[in-house]
Amino acid sequence: MKDSMRERFNDYARLAEHGRALRSLASEPMPAARQLAGAPPAAGARLGLLAGSFNPPTVAHQTLAEAGLADGGLDHVWFSLSTRTVDKETVSGALLEDRLLLLDLLVEPDSRLGVVVLNRGLYVDQARILRAAYPQLSELVFLVGFDKIVQIFDARYYDDRDAALAALFKLATFLVAPRGDDEGPALAALLAQPENRRFAHAVRPLDLPLTMREIASSTVRQDLADGGHLDASVLPLVAQFIGETGVYADEARYRQRAARIGHAIQDGPDT
Repeated sequence: MKDSMRERFNDYARLAEHGRALRSLASEPMPAARQLAGAPPAAGARLGLLAGSFNPPTVAHQTLAEAGLADGGLDHVWFSLSTRTVDKETVSGALLEDRLLLLDLLVEPDSRLGVVVLNRGLYVDQARILRAAYPQLSELVFLVGFDKIVQIFDARYYDDRDAALAALFKLATFLVAPRGDDEGPALAALLAQPENRRFAHAVRPLDLPLTMREIASSTVRQDLADGGHLDASVLPLVAQFIGETGVYADEARYRQRAARIGHAIQDGPDT
């Protein structure tokens, strides 16, 4: 099993395919998406979207996706990665191609889970793209943490907050998981504020175990960079990948892999 998984981690043809898809989508001037894994939603389906950088995917990501299916009433949950990182941000940690590879492998056992790449990062833009691509959906639902829904309602991020939120909530609703000590009453209090009441119908709580609330990809990266050890926040598949590739822990070894992936994207996997 380990040797088989090692071969999949080093499938440079697949990595090159992902790399070309990322670059093609990033260069597309119009808003667009590409589903890379999972079953397409049937007519009337409720699709959940869990957006993130997944650098790396953690047990909290997996638990939130599973909670969306089991407790949130969703028919599908897709992990969503934006290609804006290719153009506008310095990519650190795992390459986007490797993050997609890990997500592909993580969703394989359950066809209700999937992976989608979009060339826009804002929630409202992603909602427009997916509504256009899958007009048969009955509902599009973003799965987010409490800290994110606080940002969504924060007027500092908008020229016209109410108009922007009206456009967003016309297209999508939100399932909100607690982060840290932020419990249900904090979400209820946020939605009860006079300026937020008109949008409260589009936001529902989604509980997570206390052990999941503090897990963050950034903590995993920092712990490994500091010479620490993997813990229960790291999925077994991801832990095996880290050991195989050196990502986050052995910069020199991972640079060699990154160079090979770059050559595979440019010239083909056998170069």
